[in-house]
Amino acid sequence: MNPRNRRPSDLARELHLRLGIRSFPVDVYSMAKNLGIQVISEPYDTVDFDGCLIKIPRRPRIIVNSAVRYEKRRTFTVAHEIGHFIIPWHTQGLFECHGADITSPTVRIEAEANEFASELLMPGREIRDLVRHLPPSIEEFEKLAERYGVSFTAAAFKFVQLTTEPCAIVISRDSSLVQFAKSSSFLFTIRATGLKPSMNSIEMVPGSRWFIDSRHDTMVVEESKAFTNLGLVFSLLYLVDPDQRPYDYDEGSRRSSCSKRP
Repeated sequence: MNPRNRRPSDLARELHLRLGIRSFPVDVYSMAKNLGIQVISEPYDTVDFDGCLIKIPRRPRIIVNSAVRYEKRRTFTVAHEIGHFIIPWHTQGLFECHGADITSPTVRIEAEANEFASELLMPGREIRDLVRHLPPSIEEFEKLAERYGVSFTAAAFKFVQLTTEPCAIVISRDSSLVQFAKSSSFLFTIRATGLKPSMNSIEMVPGSRWFIDSRHDTMVVEESKAFTNLGLVFSLLYLVDPDQRPYDYDEGSRRSSCSKRP
């Protein structure tokens, strides 16, 4: 079988079975040790550098930037670098990952390592069963993050990826789009600029505030949370009427469900 016919998430599930992982949160440091990978924490001058994998024969190493203050971000970095180590077509000797790379869905090998890390830390089958009957909310994202020992953002992205509810999450800075993810049933296109998140707890707003292809009667429920230390605003959007469609919607085409820019 061509190894590229296997998804990174499949490889993560295989690693669970290989190492007998049955409970969560995953201890990625013990996992790396079991794989023969040495994990070294060292401070770097810039927090934009998350970490790297050095594939030295018989002595592979993961270096994690200890200057990154958030433990859950460092955990995801280790899982991400394990992904580079396990994915068979990631053959280069050095994988150096910066903040913009590790969150980017457009850099293919980084997106693949992210998919691996997400599945490693939050197994899709288990999460899908959890979210099946849960409404999307910031509170549920926080519960999921706590249960699996991951960041709030990682938990939110996983929830939206697996829910059947028409919802989206938008991360913005200074009214501009930084990153977003949409559930498969959410068909609107997020604006790239001119975003005006409401900082009320939950508010119903016109869809035109968020979407470039909103009908005049589209309404969306918005729940936003500011991360002032990062200069970011996290917004959850879900449709009042789940049957609403963009004005130019074509049943024969579907939009991408996750991207950095629309």
